[in-house]
Amino acid sequence: MNEAQLYNFQIENEVLGGMMLDRNICESCFNKLDKDLFVGGAARQVYDIMRDIIRENRVPEFPEVGMRLMQAGGDVSQFMTNTDITFTAIEERIDILYNLQVRRKLNALCLEGLKLSTDLTANVDEVNELFSKFDTVKKEEKEVSFKDTVIELQNEVAVRLNGEDTGGMMTGLHIFDCRSGFHRGDLIILAGETSQGKSTLATTLARNMGLMGIPSAYYSFEMGAKQLTARIIARDVCIASSMILYGKMNQTEYSNFFDKSSALSELPIYFDDRSRTSFSSVCASIKKMVRKYGVRIVFIDYLQIMANNEKDNREQLIGDMARDLKRIAVDEDICVVALSQLSRNKEQKKPTISRLRGSGQIEEACDIAVLIYRPEVYGIKTYDNNLPTAGTAQLIIGKGRNIGIGEEIVTFNAGLSFFQDYQGEQPAEKDNSMPW
Repeated sequence: MNEAQLYNFQIENEVLGGMMLDRNICESCFNKLDKDLFVGGAARQVYDIMRDIIRENRVPEFPEVGMRLMQAGGDVSQFMTNTDITFTAIEERIDILYNLQVRRKLNALCLEGLKLSTDLTANVDEVNELFSKFDTVKKEEKEVSFKDTVIELQNEVAVRLNGEDTGGMMTGLHIFDCRSGFHRGDLIILAGETSQGKSTLATTLARNMGLMGIPSAYYSFEMGAKQLTARIIARDVCIASSMILYGKMNQTEYSNFFDKSSALSELPIYFDDRSRTSFSSVCASIKKMVRKYGVRIVFIDYLQIMANNEKDNREQLIGDMARDLKRIAVDEDICVVALSQLSRNKEQKKPTISRLRGSGQIEEACDIAVLIYRPEVYGIKTYDNNLPTAGTAQLIIGKGRNIGIGEEIVTFNAGLSFFQDYQGEQPAEKDNSMPW
């Protein structure tokens, strides 16, 4: 392996330079660093100087750090950067340094293993010790104090005050975006009875977020990549997905289809049909997608079908899957959206969160549960407020950790397979305000 791939001096300098230029970033992020993240000699010197200044209860800034480095025979000018200095940019670069650090450790262990494998005098204990070292090659979680988290919150509030992005991912639907969108680390459940539009809502979100440059991965146990793609582009090409897949277009329709689908072809949406053999293969694929494409949100369609591929107790399995998906969301710093069936209830058509099929543990594991209700399917002509149900659906946030609950009527286009904000006057009594 080329050792030049195992470090990046430019990123090392940008991280430290950014912290010297912005005291708020330094106060928030310096405790995430350790000296072994840095390979460059000057960067390691600067890290030591900054750490010493912080231990003196002062903020390390360019003039003082530069003076101390010059006294040690170094030059601080290489740490000046024209890169945008934001919390997000610095944190992304810190993640890159951690990734490179893990690769260096892994490389060293591989070399140690190669040497051990050719050493005829090596005993079993030495081999087992090497295996245990492999288990510890991961990004170590650092303990944080209450003060650390207060500073982090202060910085996030300041970022919002200045109108900067705080990490919330917009979805293109008001019911979510008025609540700051979807967030990394969250498990979101989209639930509904059969034919309520679960997959359509998921593909709508993937399309909307893709247009905003948010990379996603989509795993469907019902449809292949080609069918999903047809659904995603149907809205923009104004041709039903069934026609795209199986119909014969005329020349005008084809020209429109070709032009508009080509314009959408760069959407950062990724599929892995080969991973659908088991839940564990999906989990492995998610991690690969995050590393390879920078995926920030994952769609899984849907839990009950995925559970059918396994042989264990189904209810317990679905609960375990939900908890594992929540863990992946936190560990990989992504948002996971999993679709789920609701049990039918002839007495009460409007869905409730207690009807999540297969396991009440889904509700416990998720951060947000969204229920889809299309009264038109049941022959109901109007909502309680006399708004016509034709061509609409109601999205109900039945559980909303940190965002509260609520509901909103949206437009549903079955022919072109998409949801959008309601194209008409919303009921007067609807309250879209935040829970606070």
